Amino acid sequence: MQRLDHFVMKLTRLIAQIAAADEDGLIIVWDLMTAPRIRTIDTEDHELRCLGFRRDEGTLAAAGKSRTIRLWDPITGQELLRLEDHKGQINSVEFSRHGRTLASRSHDGVVRLRRAEPADRLARP
Repeated sequence: MQRLDHFVMKLTRLIAQIAAADEDGLIIVWDLMTAPRIRTIDTEDHELRCLGFRRDEGTLAAAGKSRTIRLWDPITGQELLRLEDHKGQINSVEFSRHGRTLASRSHDGVVRLRRAEPADRLARP
């Protein structure tokens, strides 16, 4: 059985998903209503430390030792945005209630707030 180290759960009126990440950079997303695995995302980012769901759309943020935050579509597995502005390992990511702001905290104590709206997404990583 695969060892999964980091968990985040998101329940909304539209989305009922759980995601888990392992130290090999794999994120597994399940549908809580029907139980099957929706998607496995290979982030190519070893030692993920945190996950966070955007409330309204289900966008998934993942970050860790690489100092890079990546936003993913948990259904398609497409990378939507890459943020590389931390100098230390990222230990926490969280979307604001309205979903337009992403907060992150790194191991060196730096907290960053940034816009994370659909217009800010990359067409291709």
